[in-house]
Amino acid sequence: MRRYVISFGDSDKYMVSYDGSISDFRKSDKLQSIKDRVDDYLKAQFPTDGYEEVVPLQIEESDGDLGYPNLALVGIEELLKSVKRQVQIQREGFELNNNAPYDDVES
Repeated sequence: MRRYVISFGDSDKYMVSYDGSISDFRKSDKLQSIKDRVDDYLKAQFPTDGYEEVVPLQIEESDGDLGYPNLALVGIEELLKSVKRQVQIQREGFELNNNAPYDDVES
């Protein structure tokens, strides 16, 4: 059984075990299920926002236990909270940057 570290954008990282190569894991039903769950959750939380660029899936092969929590043990809810937090941070940064040209305007 191999271990892979997954994250979405700058979300927390989680360990996922899979019996196969990284290319097999990328095509696996297990990973697709995680991606679908994250996508469905974000669509429900941010129905009008384009969040895909903010939280791209990242996968790293792990040689051992790097101290990341095992997704199967902590549950996908922890991952969903982390991904939601990343989208919120990105949105807040965008709103601040969007208002920046007007912050020195005198009345």
